[in-house]
Amino acid sequence: MVYFQSKNQGTQMIVSAIQAAVIEELKTAFPGCIDESEEYLPDALIRVNQQTKEKFFIIIDEWDALFREAKENEDLQKSYIQFLRGMFKGGPAMKSAIAGAYMTGILPIKKYGTESALTDFREFTMTKPLKLAEYAGFTEEEVQTLCAKYNLDFEEMQSNHQQESGNRCESIRTFP
Repeated sequence: MVYFQSKNQGTQMIVSAIQAAVIEELKTAFPGCIDESEEYLPDALIRVNQQTKEKFFIIIDEWDALFREAKENEDLQKSYIQFLRGMFKGGPAMKSAIAGAYMTGILPIKKYGTESALTDFREFTMTKPLKLAEYAGFTEEEVQTLCAKYNLDFEEMQSNHQQESGNRCESIRTFP
């Protein structure tokens, strides 16, 4: 997201640029499946899926960058939310084309307008990673390194972690 945002300097063209770039990749990977005039990514994914039965896993790094960096540009935010709705709430044909999605960001998924923009997601956070706990946070060794680098007391950090999480720190334990 940040790449497209910096390249398009916060203009309304960001959503179109994202779609155009991905559609071009799809045309290369699946020749003959997508019309040359296609500009709407959900339709392009549906066409490829219908012709090849391929499903797609969508990865969006910093999905919320537009909301953080273009706070004043409500039109751009609405356009982006409409794009995401098309991608993830686009009906049965779209659901058959999408195998899953992984989106990173610091803002929670919330309501935009009268309905939630993205209701089909399970949200995992750093403070409540659930099944992903073993993959989130820092190892004890990483925390020791960071404490040394920033002149912090490791024992105090470990004690704070135990109090906040209720977890007993083991030799290699994550610090979410």
